[in-house]
Amino acid sequence: MHISGQKPGKDIDQKHWTVQNEDRIKVHFNMYLSEFKVTSHYLLIDNDPYSKKEFVFLAIVRDYVNYHISFDMFCVLLGELWMTSEKSYDFTKETKIEEMCHFGFELQWYMRNDPERSAGWLTEILEYYKKNKTKIGEK
Repeated sequence: MHISGQKPGKDIDQKHWTVQNEDRIKVHFNMYLSEFKVTSHYLLIDNDPYSKKEFVFLAIVRDYVNYHISFDMFCVLLGELWMTSEKSYDFTKETKIEEMCHFGFELQWYMRNDPERSAGWLTEILEYYKKNKTKIGEK
């Protein structure tokens, strides 16, 4: 998966490149958690409409629309937020936020390979942000 930054090549091996980018993802994700005083991603309870996932979601979208994170980082962060436990996650109880995170995670591939199919997903995410951004103090 390509995150903005240096691609693997002669000067950097694949393992180092992957670890370096995984660290960047963790740093960004933890920044959003701390913004809303969430001490662990496991406290973002799956399938719970009252979870703080919505606030983290809105902050990720905020930073994307304000050009603070790249499209690739945006997609990966939404993927990180989508589910905290694969074992206990129940797709039949997926919340609206989790559904949009799932779409956001898929966007990275679809925007490059089937953009017509995914354009509506991005629009839905941005429209949700526009309607709900005041929940995180945005005007």
